Amino acid sequence: LLAIMAIGSVRTVGDEVKASTQMSESAKAFYAAEAGVDLIMATWDSLEYDTLMPNPGDTAMLDWTSLPENGTAFRALLQRVDDGSGPAFSVRVQGRGGVGAAGTRSISAVVESGGGAFLPFEWALFGHKDLTIENNGTLDGSVGANGFIDFVGGATVTGDAQAGDSIVGNTSGVAGSVTENAPWSDSLPRIPCPPAPFGPVPGGGANVSFNASNGNITISGAATPFSRPGSITSTISPRRVTAVC
Repeated sequence: LLAIMAIGSVRTVGDEVKASTQMSESAKAFYAAEAGVDLIMATWDSLEYDTLMPNPGDTAMLDWTSLPENGTAFRALLQRVDDGSGPAFSVRVQGRGGVGAAGTRSISAVVESGGGAFLPFEWALFGHKDLTIENNGTLDGSVGANGFIDFVGGATVTGDAQAGDSIVGNTSGVAGSVTENAPWSDSLPRIPCPPAPFGPVPGGGANVSFNASNGNITISGAATPFSRPGSITSTISPRRVTAVC
């Protein structure tokens, strides 16, 4: 009996160690993918990625790049996704943990480029249906929705606010125009993600909840959803749209 119990305990410990390793490597893979997106953005002009995809639909696969600090790596698949009216590119970066394929994560971003320089998206925040903006904060650009926009708090919008239905709430923080009953817009590219589950689960304690089935993160109070310093700010920029998968 003691031998059986000892074997069971060893197996249990082994399973826990394996699960812990998988979670650690998965987190490393996520940050490797995030680093890859940032690096590609920073070097887009100097490495002239545009020239690799001269026509809509063209793709370019970048080789694995190692991160010697922790043994992780990332690679990227670039694709031109516009209809020919203006260059727009999908950047999908896959991160890999430091222990083989123990953990993999991918991040997708869509960027617009013109004349070798990034152009901002039309919207800092856009809802294909309705849009509710709660509490304070700064949106660096315009906001739009095909339904209604509800300003629950005192958010600052440096651009315009445009809705296909009505705009309600406190709009005093909107620096530009406030337009209601605008025509339907589909200008924001939709980014496909693989099936659930999404992840990794952010930190932040009781004030941060995460839905693994759809990737939604809900933040309340003064919670900080990511443990790395400087990884989140109070300003949402229209420079890129990112889906974490």
